[in-house]
Formats: sequence, C-alpha cells, structure tokens
Amino acid sequence: MAIAAVTRYHPLLVALHWLIAVFVILGLILGPVMAQMPLGQKIQPLQGHMAVNIAIGVLMLVRLLVRFTTCKPPTASTGNRWLDRLRLGVHVLLYVAVLAMVSTGLGMATVGGLFDVVYGSASFPADFDFEALPPRTGHGLFATLLLVLIALHVAGALYHQCVRKDRLLSRMWFGRRTQ
Repeated sequence: MAIAAVTRYHPLLVALHWLIAVFVILGLILGPVMAQMPLGQKIQPLQGHMAVNIAIGVLMLVRLLVRFTTCKPPTASTGNRWLDRLRLGVHVLLYVAVLAMVSTGLGMATVGGLFDVVYGSASFPADFDFEALPPRTGHGLFATLLLVLIALHVAGALYHQCVRKDRLLSRMWFGRRTQ
C-alpha cells in the first residue's frame, strides 16, 4: 500500500502562518504611527503593540515546533536554481527577522522600563526618548529588513500563482492534505 503524498501544510501551521502575518503587518503599521505620537498618547497603543508582539514571539516558537514535527509538502521549485536559493534564504530570514523584531522590542521594553510604564503604575520620565534606547536601532533595521522580505515573499507567491500557475498558494491553506 502506497503512502499518500502530503500536498498541504498542517492546518495548525497554516493558521499560525496567517495569524502571524496579520500580527506582523499590524505591528509594522503601528510602530511608525506610534513614533509620531506625543509621549503622553503612546501608552495605550504601546500596550497593544507590546501584547501583539509578545504573542508573535510565542506563536513563532509554536510555529517552529509544528514546522519541524509535521509532514510537509515537497519543496516547490521555480525552475531556476538562483530563485530556489533566494526562496530558501527569504524563508529563513523571515523567521530570523520576526524573532529579532520580538527580541529587540523586548530589549527596548526592558532597557526603557516600559513594562512598568505600560502595564504598571509608572509613567514616562519627562526626558524619555525611545530613540536613545540601544535596541531601538536594531528594531528599526529589522523592521526594514522584514518589509523587504515580506515583499519578496509575496512576489514569490504571486510568481508561482500567476506565472507558473502551479497552485502553490493552496499549500498554505486549509483542505485535504493528501492526494
């Protein structure tokens, strides 16, 4: 009896992919919006930003666990060795950049005493400056890297879907996993 080939990712992995994607995009939008706000108006948006990004970190760790413990479809090829290498690099760097964003965000929160301000009873010191927090530079650089990687990831998915017409996107959606 032949074993059926897996054609889709595990449903939990699919759900985590799309949930994390939405959270990351929200975080990338809210960060620059908060940067323009006066200090006194940042506490509530910062609460949401920090909570969502802590959730992203936890969900990414769960995603990695699911990714390495479940069967997955065979690696998709673009038909071009250079593009296939780029695909691998983009996927690895997406994981690294998301985890780096969470880490540098937690670093900013720790160094700046933001947990006490956002979730406690403390308030921002009058001279508080987010830009002066050492992890802030890395947080900004990883945000930029993440935007570039997301653009490459989406471009690759669209290339498969619209040019190669190989239905690659169906692999990262719900449905029967075997043929």
